[in-house]
Amino acid sequence: MKILMKSGLSKENFIVRKKLNENNIEIQLLKEFYSNEISLMQYFNMIVNSELDVSIIHTPLVDGEDVEIDDFYDKIKKDVFFKTCELANMVGIKFNKNIMVIVHSSMNFNQDITNLNKIALIDNVLFDVFNKYPNILIAIENIIPLANNYKGYYGRNGFLNDNCMYVDYFIDKYGFKDKIGTVLDTCHALVTIKLLEYCKISITLDKFFEWNKKNVMLIHLANLGDNGYGKNNHGIGFIEGKDLELLSDIMYLYHKYEYDCPITIEVREKDYLNPVNYLKTKENLLSINSF
Repeated sequence: MKILMKSGLSKENFIVRKKLNENNIEIQLLKEFYSNEISLMQYFNMIVNSELDVSIIHTPLVDGEDVEIDDFYDKIKKDVFFKTCELANMVGIKFNKNIMVIVHSSMNFNQDITNLNKIALIDNVLFDVFNKYPNILIAIENIIPLANNYKGYYGRNGFLNDNCMYVDYFIDKYGFKDKIGTVLDTCHALVTIKLLEYCKISITLDKFFEWNKKNVMLIHLANLGDNGYGKNNHGIGFIEGKDLELLSDIMYLYHKYEYDCPITIEVREKDYLNPVNYLKTKENLLSINSF
């Protein structure tokens, strides 16, 4: 089981990770990426010179919102997605491997599949990037029902298994079996479960693992506090007490459904140059998984 650490794309972050001997990295792109403050070649050189094993690149937020496959009608988000894929492909060619690009989806699959213009747009964009950038993988991540941008909260579709259904559809129609898959974010799943409880709807974490088992490429591992909303409640580490019981349950499901994908520990820190929550969560994960 490969464990990855997230990192912003900066020399300071890379130095810390090297000192900690955390060489397996998922890059989280930030707003500077789409504001063109730094050139694509500069980003590429930073990754190459880091001497870290970067195998995943996550699309940035755009004006506080995820880049989602059903947003490809938005030129800015579409361009950001292509630019992320281009960077990943450059890194992949350099190191002779495929680099995973993470994007989100809020599509209502059963409804959107009948919207021929919308589904064709999404299909064509993904088909284009696979043909233009042969050294990438695309992984579509599950989301939460309510998101928060700079304007406030707004509702979204696609927070159950719509990403899984779209991936199944795309593979059945176009192939690319080993090139496209899903990301199961445990914090997002737990937030969804919690919010649906308020609506008297029961969904289990087991169900999320079952939905994703066919084409899962990555786990984003994190916990939640309260209902998962707010900086102090989203992306929490697995530190002690009931956190460890939940972590044990998650790893039970990981093995129950015979997952062998990598796990990125995606937890918040007060100081990302002193990643204490990551280190404690990793310690607990390795301890639980050793049994």
